[in-house]
Amino acid sequence: MPFVGMVVLILVFLFAFLKSEKDHFKYSKTFLVLVIASIAANISLAQNYSQSLTRAQEGIAISNKIAAWIITDSGWGKVWSLELFKKAYDISTLIMVASVTLFFIFLLRELRTHKISKGSKR
Repeated sequence: MPFVGMVVLILVFLFAFLKSEKDHFKYSKTFLVLVIASIAANISLAQNYSQSLTRAQEGIAISNKIAAWIITDSGWGKVWSLELFKKAYDISTLIMVASVTLFFIFLLRELRTHKISKGSKR
């Protein structure tokens, strides 16, 4: 779970920094970091799961560093399995879809608010 902790810490510091600035796009910029991190995690977990499928007869292992940060020995269980790798990939996919959706919702809302406030200054 160090990966999740690292992403949360980056989001908190980014949001605090943007809050101190006069920035109209602070939520979408914060969620952009989350989108990039979730896409990287999803790609890594997909690659890890697909490589484990081909090695099922020989034994499975974590195939990249990002997947190793997410699937630790203590966080997901003591025994690695194809089901565990599939579960991690599925959860990562849901988080990625949710973060992309929230990013676009915040971006559209902030664009609309920015256009309204810019129009009222004229």
